[in-house]
Amino acid sequence: MGESKRRTDKMNKLKKNKSTFFSQIVFPKNKADLLFKWTTNAAWTGIGITIFIWFAVHFIGPTFGWWILK
Repeated sequence: MGESKRRTDKMNKLKKNKSTFFSQIVFPKNKADLLFKWTTNAAWTGIGITIFIWFAVHFIGPTFGWWILK
């Protein structure tokens, strides 16, 4: 029981000191957070562009007579 507890404590200390996102790939957590923020912003930008294009196709184009939707 003592050996198991010592080994568990040692592994917990190593995990706390390790600041990587994936254990196999050396990828710091701050870089992972930056990537996450960047991709989230890019995704929301894509959603906004898609909504604008849909709005233009369904409302703006027919209003100005550029095309007719059936």
